[in-house]
Amino acid sequence: MKKGNGKDSFNNDTYKILDNYFQIQFQAWKELAEMQMDFNQKCVSACMQQLSIPNYAKDLFTVDSGMTQEYYRNLSENTRQVMEKLFKVECELLECFKNSGDLYKDMPLLMPAVTGQEKPAKQTESISAQA
Repeated sequence: MKKGNGKDSFNNDTYKILDNYFQIQFQAWKELAEMQMDFNQKCVSACMQQLSIPNYAKDLFTVDSGMTQEYYRNLSENTRQVMEKLFKVECELLECFKNSGDLYKDMPLLMPAVTGQEKPAKQTESISAQA
């Protein structure tokens, strides 16, 4: 990676790592949506089965607890795996910034709020100094 001056220190390695990070996030959201759709379909099927029973008096929206537990178990495991992958990529990304020579010049490109938070504090200090 080139020695840092903000945007110039970004090179293909950084972009590859960022691309990998966003691909992992995209895949995680896709898997989550698929899990949710599958769970919803199972709930609809369970309700339809209950409707087909003559004189069924229970609440239609009661969901099989085993099915719900399985869904949340899978969701928890999926989330854990995704978080581990993202953590590894974040470590790679931080290593790139560390090697760039100037972490703080590069960080605002990814987190503009960091620079936005610093400016009001400086303005407040200068206002209180003038008073």
